[in-house]
Amino acid sequence: MPLPPKHIAILDDDKSVRTALSRLLNASGMNAVCFATCTSFLNSLEQNMWDCVVLDLQMPQMTGMEVLEYITQARISVPIVIVTAHDELGSPEACLAAGVSAYLRKPIRADSLIDAISTAIQSSEAVS
Repeated sequence: MPLPPKHIAILDDDKSVRTALSRLLNASGMNAVCFATCTSFLNSLEQNMWDCVVLDLQMPQMTGMEVLEYITQARISVPIVIVTAHDELGSPEACLAAGVSAYLRKPIRADSLIDAISTAIQSSEAVS
């Protein structure tokens, strides 16, 4: 019996990135849901349990680091894969210290993203 698809939240303010990532993940057998704003994503946490979150660091109104802090403070256990085009000094270290599963720089290779998500989910399931 096949396993149900993993539910992946994609949070990125760039529509073309959301579309590309969603198509890639859906084609890989995952169920991807996109969010253009941090508020819409955070509101989704009340009704959805995500298997993994793909999070852009550079977002309007609220940064990806602030979303990460919110998730940590709310004690929500979900693996997070960071994707960013604006790699700043110290960002990878800060994200990894905050508990993210992977830190990827855009443009992202499809296989690297799929591998990072799969590893993040497997690690999370092993801890549970």
